[in-house]
Amino acid sequence: MAEKPPVDIRGTLLTVISERQPKGPSDGFLQSASVLPETLRRLGVTRNIDMEQALLSQLHDLFRTGYLAWGANITNPSPPFFHVTESGRRLQSQLTRDPGNPVGYKAHLYSGATINAVARSYIEEGIECYVAGLYKATAVMVGASAESLILELRDTLISKLNSLAQKLPKDLDDWRIKRALDSIHAFLSTNKNSLPSEL
Repeated sequence: MAEKPPVDIRGTLLTVISERQPKGPSDGFLQSASVLPETLRRLGVTRNIDMEQALLSQLHDLFRTGYLAWGANITNPSPPFFHVTESGRRLQSQLTRDPGNPVGYKAHLYSGATINAVARSYIEEGIECYVAGLYKATAVMVGASAESLILELRDTLISKLNSLAQKLPKDLDDWRIKRALDSIHAFLSTNKNSLPSEL
């Protein structure tokens, strides 16, 4: 059975905000009282307290991490009015590829690459860290994911060289990731003309 796609509350909310964001002075202001009901309508939700609270949590996270701020101007500085910050505008400019929109980011990432389960788990936790505003933790998770992919490439290369009875390059099987990566790079650079072009 195919896995049911996740309900993209955050992505839907960001889309509604982007569409309703004022383009000029006569366009009015963003208000939670209009954005939230429209988001629920697009999600196909009616009278479901769990979904309503999940939507409120996503809205709160967008404020907490600096994508949104309360107030439209000095005359309307408080809720229900709000505006999109500079960080929020950057997120909106690449909504389907920004980690601030996890469902869109993962769809974009996985459409271009298949990664192993370990690397995927680190990436997914890294995205959660990013959404929570834990950017150093995000960097650690992305680094761990990259290391997993490097080790997978290294193991595949070792297996292939062993099957061809070829000597392993120096440091290819070293436990230190930097040495293994340097060895992979040197081997691939030296042999690039004999490798298939797609590699």
